[in-house]
Amino acid sequence: EAAPPSTVEVISRDEEMMRMNDNDHNATRLPIIQIIDLGGAIEVQLVTSLERGLKLGQVIRVLEEEGAEVGNCSFSIQGDKVFHTLHAEARIPRVGMGKSSIQQRLQELVR
Repeated sequence: EAAPPSTVEVISRDEEMMRMNDNDHNATRLPIIQIIDLGGAIEVQLVTSLERGLKLGQVIRVLEEEGAEVGNCSFSIQGDKVFHTLHAEARIPRVGMGKSSIQQRLQELVR
């Protein structure tokens, strides 16, 4: 079981994600989906365009259908990009959550 990342690691990862999106407008194709395994929990980071929008309820539904219980979500807007962060825990810890299945379903949802 992987140890959860430290606060410094999470902040560094978030800052890197923002820098990556601030560089060249066309260098990174949106949306970006990143799922971080926190050992019994996950953090989902989504970067989408402001004009395209995102139906957060659909994202939460996907997570719940995959065995997750969303405990917290937040977003921020920087320029024409929206950064979403969702924290979720496995409803049944022994069963867990299908990280690869979540990744695939979210990609289908936001594209």
